[in-house]
Amino acid sequence: VKRKTLEEVFRDVVALIPPAWQYPEITRARLRFDKAGYVSEPFKETEWKQSSDIIVGGERRGTVEVYYLESRPELDEGPFLKEERQLIDGIATTLGEAIEHRRTEEKIRQAAEEWRTTFDSISDFVSLHGKDYKVVRANKALADALKMKPGELVGKHCYELIHGTKEPHPDCPYEQVQKTKKPSTVEFFEPSLGMYIQCSLSHIINEKGECTGTVHIIKDITERKQAEEALRESQEYAKNIIDSSLDMIVAVDNKRRITEFNHAAEDAFGYHRDEVIGKHINILYENPKEGLAVHKQTIVSGHHVQEILNRHRNGKTFPSMISSSVLRDSSGEVVGVMGVSRDITERKLAEETLQKAHDELEMRVEERTADLAIANKQLQKAKETAEIATQAKSDFLAGMSHELRTPLNAIIGFSEILSDQTFGELNQKQLKYTNHVLTSGRHLLALINDILDLSKVEAGKMELELSTVAIGSLLEDSLVMIKEKAYIHRISLDLRIPDELSDLKFQADERKLKQIMFNLLSNAVKFTPDGGTITVEGRQEKDELVVAFSDTGIGIKHEDLERVFGEFEQIDSTHARKQQGTGLGLALTRRMVELHGGRIRAESEGEGKGSTFTFVIPVETE
Repeated sequence: VKRKTLEEVFRDVVALIPPAWQYPEITRARLRFDKAGYVSEPFKETEWKQSSDIIVGGERRGTVEVYYLESRPELDEGPFLKEERQLIDGIATTLGEAIEHRRTEEKIRQAAEEWRTTFDSISDFVSLHGKDYKVVRANKALADALKMKPGELVGKHCYELIHGTKEPHPDCPYEQVQKTKKPSTVEFFEPSLGMYIQCSLSHIINEKGECTGTVHIIKDITERKQAEEALRESQEYAKNIIDSSLDMIVAVDNKRRITEFNHAAEDAFGYHRDEVIGKHINILYENPKEGLAVHKQTIVSGHHVQEILNRHRNGKTFPSMISSSVLRDSSGEVVGVMGVSRDITERKLAEETLQKAHDELEMRVEERTADLAIANKQLQKAKETAEIATQAKSDFLAGMSHELRTPLNAIIGFSEILSDQTFGELNQKQLKYTNHVLTSGRHLLALINDILDLSKVEAGKMELELSTVAIGSLLEDSLVMIKEKAYIHRISLDLRIPDELSDLKFQADERKLKQIMFNLLSNAVKFTPDGGTITVEGRQEKDELVVAFSDTGIGIKHEDLERVFGEFEQIDSTHARKQQGTGLGLALTRRMVELHGGRIRAESEGEGKGSTFTFVIPVETE
């Protein structure tokens, strides 16, 4: 049957009151509770009234009122009977008690609902059991773990549900809790749940003090067990590291009592670990005050390194270098100090030996410094003498070259006239000898000119005459100068430069650049057999101009690649010996490239495989 609401009860009361009074036709009722009001219709307030308060929990919450619409003779209480007074008071009292009862029931219902909600929201597995191991109530977490509904667990034995057995688990403390009435907790791995569990049991006592059942709380402690195992392994790992360390490791607590002492420390101090654990660390120091200072400094700064003198069990001392750090607990509080020490006896001996060697070396250095000062003076004197000799040589070469060039130019000039047969015809023999004189004269003049240029470089008198040059036309002009000689020997000339490089203009000494290119082209023609090819390739790499002269000539041995730039150097080969040359062309070429701030290199894969000469100079474009 559906229970009536308070509002429905209040309406019923005001409807039932008029018929209960002696003049029902003129009787009206009104019930007020909190802010609500209920009346019998048609309602009207009059002077003929009686009322009674509705008391709930000792507090006035409302009133029950009865009115007569007309006057009636005076009776016990105005026109009302004393029985009517008793009736209205009884109605008010009954309503107050009913409301109080309902409020108590609601609180009980809410408390029960809160308990059920709390019970089912607990993540641990909670169940109530009778004295026969049977489940009386189970929360949702336990039911979910067993893949059942909470109601399906009621009435079943706990060992059947949890352990899947027909008998209680041998470690179950159920019987013990029933007898001792004391809580009990056990931990074990439960295969059916696939987890480590902590099972806590508490007894349920009735009003007579009798144990009527137990509360079981099962907590999944798998992560905790795994963490404990990881911690144990970590501690074991750390202990193995400490014990396997070749350094001495000693730890103390805040009272400087030894708490850790590894194998290296046992070997170094002569004590077994068990002999020193709990002992004051002063037994390990020759000077206890020094050890105390290390401890205090470590506490203050968190880390400290210092040399200290230790004492062996047998009384002998040995030095060590200790690096100490504070030890903290999980809350960050300092709980001690750990020191890692290394015996430095051998190092100290080595330092003493090194110091002696250092002192001896300093003495020898002083002696050698004095000798070196004398040698430097002698070297400076020799340098000055050499410079004078070099200058004299350069002056001599320049003077001699000028003296030789004057008559040589006359010889060359007359030889050319004779060769041209300007003053009459010559016979073949005369013409042959005249050409020999002309060729030799020109060769000698080239040699003299090279010697003059080289002497200028060595004397530091050769300078660059900078002007704006165009690399494209410069390369073409150089090829024109050598074109006739190449044509005679059927050597093809191939110029490869990109369009953008043809228009490149920069600051350089145009005459010397032409001489560089002419020397390299002449060299290529000289050592390239008839019918060969000479390729000139130019390119710009960032701020540098790169020009390569490649030929299909006789090639160069790997060991001769650097020698080709030496003065008066000619590579020892049959073909080279056949070619006339001063031995100064490539040397001068390198000097002129270097004057431009550049560099030159020779490359060849070997004899008979041709060669490539590449020079690189920096360019500043306009």
